[in-house]
Amino acid sequence: MTDVNKKLALRLQELRANRSLYRVGKDLNISRSLLSRYESGEHVPEDEALKKLASYYGETFEALKSLYFDDLYPLGSENRKVLETWIKKSDR
Repeated sequence: MTDVNKKLALRLQELRANRSLYRVGKDLNISRSLLSRYESGEHVPEDEALKKLASYYGETFEALKSLYFDDLYPLGSENRKVLETWIKKSDR
């Protein structure tokens, strides 16, 4: 798990809880192996996949997307504010 993907990967693991990768993958039409790579931090979900995951788990896209940036840009930093604005615009 890379430091950049760590928080997002861990949150995706938590959200899946006791559901199988197979079940989530089938429900969302995403391969089990790709979901596993998201949860291990090997791969960052594209926005469309992240939107599907957010909706499925009852989370907001912004909340999940922001986790990707937590390790790069601390909350309250100027760069973080710019990224948060960008994330909100990309969800429209």
